[in-house]
Amino acid sequence: MNEIQIDKRTMKSHRSSFFISLVLGLAFLACISVSRAAIIQWGLPTLISGDNDVSTDGTLIGAFNIGHAVTNTTVNGVTFSALQFAGTSVTSGDFNFTVATSQLAGADFFGSTLPPFSNLSAPYQVLLSSGGGSISDRVTLTISNLAVGAAYEFEWWSNYSAGNLAPGDTTIATAGNSVSLIPNVSNVAGGVGQFTIGNFVADTTSQTIVFNGALETVINGVQLRQTAVPEPSTWAMLALGISMLLVLRYFGPAQMGRHSHIPRSHS
Repeated sequence: MNEIQIDKRTMKSHRSSFFISLVLGLAFLACISVSRAAIIQWGLPTLISGDNDVSTDGTLIGAFNIGHAVTNTTVNGVTFSALQFAGTSVTSGDFNFTVATSQLAGADFFGSTLPPFSNLSAPYQVLLSSGGGSISDRVTLTISNLAVGAAYEFEWWSNYSAGNLAPGDTTIATAGNSVSLIPNVSNVAGGVGQFTIGNFVADTTSQTIVFNGALETVINGVQLRQTAVPEPSTWAMLALGISMLLVLRYFGPAQMGRHSHIPRSHS
């Protein structure tokens, strides 16, 4: 009888150990899945020069030509959909632009007939001749329905070629890190601005980027591209492997066979 009681206690102890380990494993997975804002690693601000400025890496998620009475335009094979800035919130698909206290404003007079702007291709001029933003408020872009663990590339432009701007007039994008673009580097009519590309791995299904102008915000266009598909987390795979080992250890055929044998008492 003592052998039966000991064996039953052993089985109960093994089951308890398994479930405790399983709970700890699930808690571990929950901890490594805690949401946190992805930090965008911005590239250097680059002077606008031609169609090849427009990245074609990976797969296009969305691209927009921002302004007032804007139209679609295709540059370097990428189609930028017209997006009119007005009101306090503008949404197109998974992209939402908002301001907190003022109004989103779009305009279509940012181009010029003078070089170097006039030397750009006609479709690129369309993208850079319009723009939008806010004079007194920051503009917040929220992108939804991202794939957690996927790598993305975000590109945006700031250009004003119609004439000179006030000294220090830049537009800043912030997502953990910040980058500042100059809308007209030479600060003369026909001069061009800058673009930049940032990379990030989605930690959650949404990403926020805040645009803020030193004097006013100037955004001509944006595009988001997915450059790599999600891969299983190394830690998640490790936790799953541990759980499987626990299952085999405590409930595998050999263990079950050994524990199911109950010694008979000898009278």
